[in-house]
Amino acid sequence: MIGSSDNPTSAADLARRRVVYADPHRLRDDCGGGIEAQVFEDYPARFTGLFHLSAGARLPPDPARRGTEILVFDGQVEFDGVLLSRHGYARRPTRPDPVVIATTESILFVKRGHIPPEDNFETVLEPHPELWKGRQAGELQTLALHHHGGIAVSLMRYQPGTAAVIRRRIGGEEILILEGTLLDERSAYPRGSWIRNPPGSLHEPFSVEGCLIYLQTGHLPII
Repeated sequence: MIGSSDNPTSAADLARRRVVYADPHRLRDDCGGGIEAQVFEDYPARFTGLFHLSAGARLPPDPARRGTEILVFDGQVEFDGVLLSRHGYARRPTRPDPVVIATTESILFVKRGHIPPEDNFETVLEPHPELWKGRQAGELQTLALHHHGGIAVSLMRYQPGTAAVIRRRIGGEEILILEGTLLDERSAYPRGSWIRNPPGSLHEPFSVEGCLIYLQTGHLPII
């Protein structure tokens, strides 16, 4: 487990909204071997954060947590020998941990320990243009990355000036801003910001300049 003095450790925190704003001066945990970590949430059974890997560095294994989900925020990596470039996605629901090596200086969004035991579907996917689907008369484009039960993972691109339809997320939602700036009724979230909205919450997302986000819904426990 990666320690951090300002990260929550209580499972009850999952029932609360949490935001980590992008900050180039934010301190990162030095894991050694050309690896640094920026922790978003760290529990005994689950972890979410960004790993900054120098070229040739390997993502550290995590035998204490079941399942690994990876999105390439920047750079390029090999996932068990398969090349994944920027915004490539991989999901390994069971052990063994994948071997992930940065072929260039890279940033990985990593989630561990959150995949339900009944979900055994493995994914390795590059975001090719033909996979994207239009919504709201083309104002939004989405690329489905994974779906199982009530859990859905996708990339979503907002065209400039677009507001998404307001929905109540029964199982909560988690957002990472990959490009541009996302806004809602509370704040503005630039590239690299992370948002966790708890089950049952509402928010009104929109983007003035346009943006690209990672979105996972339905995966948070209702406490």
